[in-house]
Amino acid sequence: MRYIDAGSFSAAISEDGSNLFLWGTGSFGEFLTPHRVKKIRGETIDISLGQGFGIALSPRDSYTVGARTSAVNLAMETLS
Repeated sequence: MRYIDAGSFSAAISEDGSNLFLWGTGSFGEFLTPHRVKKIRGETIDISLGQGFGIALSPRDSYTVGARTSAVNLAMETLS
């Protein structure tokens, strides 16, 4: 693993940056074992998790943002 952000919900980026994994219990649901995030394409170089949101950074300064909405859905959008 290249990078890990840990808390009540945790994330890890694979050594080559091609996979992002989430696990834990919190705003994004409950994953008792690492779960690969399939909606993020390409390399991930950094990740930050907060209370009800997560941000992943690609090497091309593109951000993927996931957040829990008031309707309790996970919304993901890539911003460049």
